[in-house]
Amino acid sequence: MRDLKKDPFDVLGVSKDSTIADIKKAYAKKAKELHPDVNSAPDAADQFSKLSASYKELLEKLDPTGIPEIPKAPPQPSQEEKEAFWRENQRKKAAELIKLADRDVLKMGLWALALLIAGTLIEQSVEYWNWEGEPKKHYGVHYEPLMKEYMEYRKKNPNWS
Repeated sequence: MRDLKKDPFDVLGVSKDSTIADIKKAYAKKAKELHPDVNSAPDAADQFSKLSASYKELLEKLDPTGIPEIPKAPPQPSQEEKEAFWRENQRKKAAELIKLADRDVLKMGLWALALLIAGTLIEQSVEYWNWEGEPKKHYGVHYEPLMKEYMEYRKKNPNWS
């Protein structure tokens, strides 16, 4: 029979700078040894209750809220970062469209090229704002005629959509 000391760290056999995880491991190991179902000593129940009390005391000292640690979510980008990412993405897409169109710009004509680029960017910007919670597509009064012309052009020239 061992005499368990009153200091909860000594009872569990851990150092004073132990983490909650270390304390939980030590408690699980000691509980297997001292549990009355396993330990045949006459004071096994008393030893186990002291062990449990020490364990609870240490957990309350280290985590007084009693709430288990929840992993933190990664930080969310700010609105400025989201917008900068979106603008950069739009710039890359426009550059790709221009690069694609460069080889056939004489066939298309400048108006068709401008229409294609503007319409694509407007369409993508609408998709972006819909992602932010906009209930339906809304191009705005200024872009409505351009979008109609763009949609007609896409129907006539499916390779450019």
